[in-house]
Amino acid sequence: MPGSFRRGARGRGGGRGRGRGKSKGMCLANATDLAPRIAALIDCGKTFREVVLNLFPRFGLQEIGALLLTHGHADAILGMDDLRDLQLYEHVDPGVRFPSGPINVFLHEATMAAVKLRFDYLTNKPVYLDEAKGVLERPVSYLKFNVIEPDAVIDGKETDGVPVKALPVLHGGEYVCLGFGVGKPGEFVYLSDVKDIPEETMSYLKGLPKIKTLVVDCIKMTTGNFAHAAFEEVRGWVDELKPEK
Repeated sequence: MPGSFRRGARGRGGGRGRGRGKSKGMCLANATDLAPRIAALIDCGKTFREVVLNLFPRFGLQEIGALLLTHGHADAILGMDDLRDLQLYEHVDPGVRFPSGPINVFLHEATMAAVKLRFDYLTNKPVYLDEAKGVLERPVSYLKFNVIEPDAVIDGKETDGVPVKALPVLHGGEYVCLGFGVGKPGEFVYLSDVKDIPEETMSYLKGLPKIKTLVVDCIKMTTGNFAHAAFEEVRGWVDELKPEK
């Protein structure tokens, strides 16, 4: 059905020592057109390239329509330079042209500040040879940044027909991390890097007719830490929300 979605792939890179090699990512795609383009990718961490090389060929994926960033930590943003390899472009004389235009990046204000600090060459205006025709000087990650409110609704027109609802959660103290509801209300809810769910977000989730699929990040069984919930805490949320899976 137009506007519905299919989960294409979820990857976690390798690494040693307390999960420092991890890279979270959830690929989403229109059910009617899985390959070669996916509607959106959630997060683009420091081992993103490894995840792409391992998983994307399996699903025939080559191009990303949009990037949804949960927060500004390394496991969410440090792979953004490698997005250039998931954008189809053609060489013209001179320069390069991206037929699909830039990747739409959706993020809240604090994450935008973190991205600017690490990737000033991606957040500055690209070097155009012909801006009207979208011709750039050289291949780079060609991105369009869209700063959103933490509870924003992203029109499906921006994500290949897949509507998205931002869901603010707390990733330790008052640090806001964005979860996302994807597709029809309750179809798929993804809460990454969460220690606490604010009352407003929990109220929204409880008000949904039904959550079909709920994905929640946690560490260890009974004892989390300042920034991440433990399994027992997550199980309490699951008991409240009663998702189908």
